[in-house]
Amino acid sequence: MKILVCIKQVPDSDHELAIHPYTGEIGFAGRPAYKMNRYDEYAAETALQIREKVDQTTVDAVSVGPESAAEVLKRTLGMGADHGILIQQSAAEAPRPLAVAAAIARLVERDVYDLVITGALSEDEMNGTTGSMIAACLGWPCATNVVTTSPQADGSAVGAEREVDGGARELLEIPMPAVLTVQTSASQPRYPSLSMMLRANRHRLDIHNLEAMATEPACERTVKIDYPVGSRSGVRLSGSTETKAAELIQFLRKKGLLP
Repeated sequence: MKILVCIKQVPDSDHELAIHPYTGEIGFAGRPAYKMNRYDEYAAETALQIREKVDQTTVDAVSVGPESAAEVLKRTLGMGADHGILIQQSAAEAPRPLAVAAAIARLVERDVYDLVITGALSEDEMNGTTGSMIAACLGWPCATNVVTTSPQADGSAVGAEREVDGGARELLEIPMPAVLTVQTSASQPRYPSLSMMLRANRHRLDIHNLEAMATEPACERTVKIDYPVGSRSGVRLSGSTETKAAELIQFLRKKGLLP
């Protein structure tokens, strides 16, 4: 089985969110450090656990982004991935989700992967669409918000437990090839070992150009990005304790928070 896990480089969220005054892009103030998207760490761990269960399985990692995205691929190699692929963007503007999905889908078709695993969403823009778009480009089945997996030994299908609205869970059996997007409630990601990081630093990545890989025409545009308008309001209760308690209960019922 060949597994491709998708990894994104995101700004360190400890920095203050900022909107670029000219391009309107979401960014972070100052010169933030970059890191691996937290959801993608869980995707990588899921892929590595499947490799441990199914013989003759390899795990490749791909990232779409600038040259600096090679660092998050090295971390994935340090966790245990077999190979890293960078689809490098030449434009300063971040690529739209469909362009990213189309480029990854073309890579999947070219190198014949059986399973694609992504994080459920990214920490920066939080679109949560790339995994589903990859599946749509390939015409493959897709399970989102996966928390556990149980692949069949022959690689013909994979079992997936996924979160749905209201805290419920669904159990699915998906024929392969397929796409999974993984939630952070999956198994805790392993920490890269020193020996594996040394190997990762020597590893030669495959590098491709995004414009050459993305086959879908641009069909998305950002109309406007703005800061949210503050709308917090409060209600002050007065009177005795019994009066305030009664008013509070009435207020919560009016808001539909109590029966």
